[in-house]
Parts: sequence; structure tokens; C-alpha cells
Amino acid sequence: MSSKMSFADKTAADPAFVGFEHQYHYFLWKVLALLPSQTVGFECIDDVHTSMDCDTRILYQLKHSLKKNKDDS
Repeated sequence: MSSKMSFADKTAADPAFVGFEHQYHYFLWKVLALLPSQTVGFECIDDVHTSMDCDTRILYQLKHSLKKNKDDS
């Protein structure tokens, strides 16, 4: 079974890695938007979480998908 793969398919990043990068970039955005007395975590409680000073946590469950056309391109 030899299937022809395009150059883009051969050199593309693994979809799982793309999702992890998406989570990390979101985490960095949350770090840059922190207010005093807030903390942010990455892959501790959830994908990303923010802890507020009033004993409140906001949990972020992030998903990422790659769009494919009907012809699988």
C-alpha cells in the first residue's frame, strides 16, 4: 500500500502538537493579562486555570482542530 503524500503532509506538525501549542499560547496570553493577586497555571488543574484573590478558580478546557476539505486536503 503506497499512498502518495503531498510535501505539506510530510512536513506538517502532528495535530496533537498543534493543540498543545494552542494551549501554551493561550496560557501566555493569560499570563500577560494577569491582574494583581491573580495567578495562572498550565496543565496543573486543567489545561489552563486562573486563580483569583477571592478563592475563585476559572478552569479553561481548550480544544483545537484542523480543518480539512471534502477532498481530504
